[in-house]
Amino acid sequence: MKNNPLKDLLILMKLLVSNTKTSRLQEEVDLLNDTISKEKKKSKNYLAKLAETDADLSTNRANETILRNKLADIELTKDSKSQEVASLRKDKNLLLDQVIDLQAKLDAKNSEVGTLHTEIEYLKSKVSDFSLRS
Repeated sequence: MKNNPLKDLLILMKLLVSNTKTSRLQEEVDLLNDTISKEKKKSKNYLAKLAETDADLSTNRANETILRNKLADIELTKDSKSQEVASLRKDKNLLLDQVIDLQAKLDAKNSEVGTLHTEIEYLKSKVSDFSLRS
């Protein structure tokens, strides 16, 4: 086989171009691997933040449930107290009616006592007059 310098030069040039392309491709691969690594880190950060947000959401839902239960208890207590207040108002009105009735009876008795005092005084004066005449 004959050594052809042009052919050798052509092969050498192809090798150089191929090595250059390979170097460039390797640089691109390295750059893409670096980019992938950075994106993986970002993804892990996003997943960690998402897990934290999910935990916060679960906590908030649990707190919401607790608060709703407390509100329901307070509403039941409020309804019970409202009924109690209504009952106490009714009792107060009944007692007020009884006080008014008793006050009227007391006034009548006081008037009767006053009348009896007047009658006693009248009778005393009559007895006194009678005693003086006798």
